[in-house]
Amino acid sequence: MIRKKLTGTETGWWVVSSAGRIWLPNGDLPKGSAQFWSLTGKEALPIGEWQEETIWLIIAKSPTDMCSLRWIASQDQGLLKLVGRGIQLVEFYRSHHYCGLLWQQNDS
Repeated sequence: MIRKKLTGTETGWWVVSSAGRIWLPNGDLPKGSAQFWSLTGKEALPIGEWQEETIWLIIAKSPTDMCSLRWIASQDQGLLKLVGRGIQLVEFYRSHHYCGLLWQQNDS
């Protein structure tokens, strides 16, 4: 999987996560363009597809709307699994940040 600096034209579902929490503006997983969600310039990693849309992982904190994964447990199980995968990857990168090959966390 290759990280990409977002230009704003990328579209899909956005898993923005840090410290076991996920960004859910208005109580929903964000979907749409990176520009619409003010994610331009952030580092993102495609981690799968859902409903023919890319699911992007961004390791970052949002100043608002950070929730537990349980918040979306009532959503579709396939989507929940992909979001859970994103949170697991965030934890993996955090716990292995001294390994040298992994993503540097940017909490902006």
